[in-house]
Amino acid sequence: TQNDVGNMQNIDYTCNYIIITKSHKDFRVLKNSGYKNTVYFSNEGQYPSKEILSDLTKFFNLVYIFFDNDSAGIKASLNLKNKISDVSTAKVVLVYIKNIYKVKDIADMYKFHGEEVCNEFLKDTLNVPST
Repeated sequence: TQNDVGNMQNIDYTCNYIIITKSHKDFRVLKNSGYKNTVYFSNEGQYPSKEILSDLTKFFNLVYIFFDNDSAGIKASLNLKNKISDVSTAKVVLVYIKNIYKVKDIADMYKFHGEEVCNEFLKDTLNVPST
């Protein structure tokens, strides 16, 4: 449903950041790469209510939105950034995989380029420690 947010029950609210992604498969790659403060939505075009977005983001200084780098994903991430900005003072950062990798999401990056390339990209891009 619209208000389903995967992994919300396991979020560490003492951490200074949260990562929002659009699918369970992307969440699994991020979690297994050490970025456990990650939640996922059922799809890119369906956002939780303002109340849930507020509850999800109000404790964090930094919110990463990590959707696909195709036109639908970019549009959805911009829409979500605006919705979060309406309910939170957190800095919102949009994360996209560079076109040189020829994949649209982090799960495909892991599948086609392997764990080492994936982890290096995440380390260089997110600027937060994995756990």
